[in-house]
Order: sequence, then C-alpha cells, then structure tokens
Amino acid sequence: MGAMDDAFVLAGMPVELDTLELFEVVVNVVNDWRREGHQRIRGRELWAEVSRKDLRFLRLLTPPTNISEAEQTANAVTSVKKIVSFASAIGESLQETLSYLTSVKVQEWGLLALPDELIGTIIELAVYGDRIEIDLSSLQLSHVCRRFRDVALRLPVIWTDLSCRWHGHALVGLYAERSNGLGLNICASDDSLDPKSPHPHDRYKADACARFFQATVAYRDEWRSLFYLGNHSIHLLLRKDLRLPRLEQLRVCSDYIHIFERYEMPIIKSVHFFDVIPQRPLASSLTSFSIMLNKPTGMNMDDCTSLLKFFEATPSIVDLQMRFCCRVQTEDAPVVPVVTLQNVQTFKLDVENPGRSDVHQLVRAIQMPNLSAMDLYVAFEERNQTPPRNSEAFDLLPDPSLHTNLRHLRLTATFISEFWKYHEARYLQETSSDGKLHGFILTLDASQVPFLTTLTLRTHFDFRLTETQLFPLRRLELEKCGRVTRALLKDLRKCLERDNKWEAFEEVVVYDCKRIPKNNKSSKLVGGNMRVLLKAPGKPMGFEGLYRENLSFWKMP
Repeated sequence: MGAMDDAFVLAGMPVELDTLELFEVVVNVVNDWRREGHQRIRGRELWAEVSRKDLRFLRLLTPPTNISEAEQTANAVTSVKKIVSFASAIGESLQETLSYLTSVKVQEWGLLALPDELIGTIIELAVYGDRIEIDLSSLQLSHVCRRFRDVALRLPVIWTDLSCRWHGHALVGLYAERSNGLGLNICASDDSLDPKSPHPHDRYKADACARFFQATVAYRDEWRSLFYLGNHSIHLLLRKDLRLPRLEQLRVCSDYIHIFERYEMPIIKSVHFFDVIPQRPLASSLTSFSIMLNKPTGMNMDDCTSLLKFFEATPSIVDLQMRFCCRVQTEDAPVVPVVTLQNVQTFKLDVENPGRSDVHQLVRAIQMPNLSAMDLYVAFEERNQTPPRNSEAFDLLPDPSLHTNLRHLRLTATFISEFWKYHEARYLQETSSDGKLHGFILTLDASQVPFLTTLTLRTHFDFRLTETQLFPLRRLELEKCGRVTRALLKDLRKCLERDNKWEAFEEVVVYDCKRIPKNNKSSKLVGGNMRVLLKAPGKPMGFEGLYRENLSFWKMP
C-alpha cells in the first residue's frame, strides 16, 4: 500500500497512487474482453478475470477457509474499496462540471441574442408590418426555430387574424386556441379569387374559401372584426341570421344584397363600406363610420338620401370619413335634406374632381356643430388649360356659421397621380418673363374658416392667404408643398402685423418645400418662428394615408 504522501486530491478527496494502478487493472480487463469479440461482460466474470490478473484481488469471489485466505480476502476488499472511492471521486468531479455547464448560458449571436420582448416585437412586425394584408403567417414564423416558437406561443395577439387567402380551414381551430380569448379577426376576401372561372384552380380556391367560412362560423362568438367581399357567390354562406356578441369592426365591399343587415352586432364600434350604402341603422354603439364610393354610374339623389337617412338614424357617430371617386348628382332634387350629427368631432373627406360633381351639396347637408378637426383631400384631373377654381376645393368646407368649433384643418390639394407629370410639364413651369406660375394658385379666405388655429398643407399648387382679416392662426405646417413660395410667409406676416396676433402665433413648420429658402431671411418673415424638418412627419396626409392608417383590417386597436 502506498503512503499517504504519495497521493493527490481529486474533487476534494485524496486518492492514493496504488488506487490508480488497481483501476488500470480493471480497465485493461475490460479492454481485453472487448478485443476478444465479447459484446458484454457480467460482474462475476469481470472480477474473476481481475483476480487472475492481480493477486491483490485474489479470493475476491470465494469465501476464506483459513487464516491465510482470510488475509487475502481482506486485501481484496481493501482494493475494491479504493476503486469505489476513486469512482466516487470521479462522479463528484463530473457532477461539479455538469452543474457548472448547466448554470452558464451559452452565448447566443445575432437575432437569437435579443431578449424575448424584442423578438416578440419583430414577430409582430413581420406578421403585420405596414401592409393591409399579411403575407407571413404566425404559424410560419413559429417554425423558424425553437426560440421563435417559444416566443410566438406566448404572443396570443399574433394568432388573432385569419384570412381565407392565407389560412386553410384546418388552422381555424388552432388559431382560435392560441389566441387565448383575445378574439378573432376574420378576413373573408380574396382579391385573386374568381368563383365564376371554369379553371380547376379557381374552383379549388373557391371550395377552400367556402370550407374556411364554415370553420370560422363555428367560432362566431369570438369574432372581433369581419371583412368580406359581397359579390362572391361563396359568401352566400354568410347569408344567415348571426349573433356576433364581440364584433367591434365591420368592413364590407360590394355587398349589393346587404348581408350584414341580418347580423346582430350589439357592440359594433366602427364600420367601413366600399360601394355599399347602408339602408338601416346598425347599433347605438357605432362611433366610427367610413365609406368609399366608386360606382361606375355615380351617385344619384336616391343614394344621397339613403346615406343621409342612415346618418340621421345613427347620431352616435364621432369619427366620420367619406371618399367619393365617382360623380354625385343632386340637381334633380329641389332641396337636399339636412341632417345633424351632434357628436362628430373629426371629419375626413376625400373627393376626386369636385368641379364635376355636386358632392359639396351633399357635404353641406351634413351639419356637425361640434366638429373640431377636418382632413380635406382634393384631387383634380383637369386635361384642359383651365386651372381649378378655389371654389372647387373650399366649397367642400363646412358652413362656418354652423361649425364654430372647427380649429384644425389638414388640406391636401393635388392632381390625380397619372396626370401629375402632364401638369408638371405643361402648367407648373416658370415663365422666362415674370417668373410666376401659370394660374395654379389656391387662395384661402379667412371667412371660410374664421376660427382656425392650425393649418396643415400639402399641395402641388401655390398657396396664398387673402388680405382680409386672418383667422386666429397659431401654427402653420407645410409638407411637400413644391410650388408654395416665400410669398405665403409674407402674406402671413402682413396679416399677423395688421391684426396684432404675433403673441398667439407659435411657429411655421416646413418639410420638403423647394421654393421656400431655409435661411434666416425666411425665418425672419415669421418672427424667427420657423422650424425645418429633415424627415417626414410621422402621420401621413390625405385619405390614402388615413386609409392605410385607420381602415386597415389588420390594424385593429
């Protein structure tokens, strides 16, 4: 037996050197046994071979019969105890190493090194982003890797949207379960679907969409929003009396038989109609209403009357949005009925070619005495050399005598996009003689908005203020006004000095206005209160921006 001095410490336990020799004997026996072709070795076979290899293990498997054999057996027991101690020391050492490895987190790189909250935000942006419809499903993103799956399963909000275009009927139950009671947003519209096409692929898609409907109707108590295109025959599945207790948002396109009027929607908050004029009120909880009309035959007086009657029966509207891409004809009626919407505070109006339509009469028939903010988007399509008249745009403003609370106006006046280059080249060029523009100037009279405090402008035209008394303007914002010149700032200065309103005026904000120099001379025109933005404001202007921001099916609050 080796002395204790000839020892080293393993995992806090001293191990004698002869123990290593004993352990080596056991290992050699196992290796020899394996090299001889044996697949396994039993315990008694192992120690029988060990006792033949080393006398220290003699008499290990047989009981002693005399004093000499008893001493040999005691030596064998001592040797085995040393091996057991050595194996125990190795086990403790491995346990320490294992504990250390499990306590240290493996360094992750790239995307996976981000915290769960940030990965969750990335997943939400990938699902929704800035698009009206999704093209990456939650299920796809949850299959990227195990980390993505763990985070995605803890985000019930990304499992709330179901579309017949992107999801099959078999996924409806899965999404309903993982949404964890947040509700479901059902999109039953596929722009690429033509149910009347004889092509087998189109018939297959129509059948798939029908199966999707059948699957979602089973979860109608979970519907939080619904969007459907009514001119598809497959939507006849929705032509039934349904009670939708959680539905808050409804979007309907081209539903000429008004399927939605058969639904009971007790808490509906917002509706968006495309080429659909509702015929009866929906619910007293409705606060947001938007409509876009692009009927090929235009709107006649009957259509206008139906719309006004709906407004009259829905006084709860707070946010009103209207877009007219077609002609509105009211000349056959001697008087357009007037309705009053007491609760409307925000009014967004988008009109194409107002000079060819009677839309201003329809708008003037809607009285909103508590209106405080208005977004007016006007697009012109003039192919002749006559510039649009001021009245074509500003007659769309509400009657100032009845709307004394109107304080904020966002005005966008432009050409329809496909005619912009035509006008840019033909009419909006400077002449070599006087350097003035060819008549495309909009002039706002203070009497049309006498209580206005904030004006936000985006236009392809030049813009001026009349020399009459100015409204109590405090803030002027100019965004991408390519033809507005410093003359507008001079008009503003004259009006502020004449009416002694410098103290109340706050600032002029300018972004991407090429004809307004960004220097001290321009700033001094407004008392040094001019601020130049280097990037676009966050909120888009015009109905297109409003549509993308507020009417998107996938952007429910």
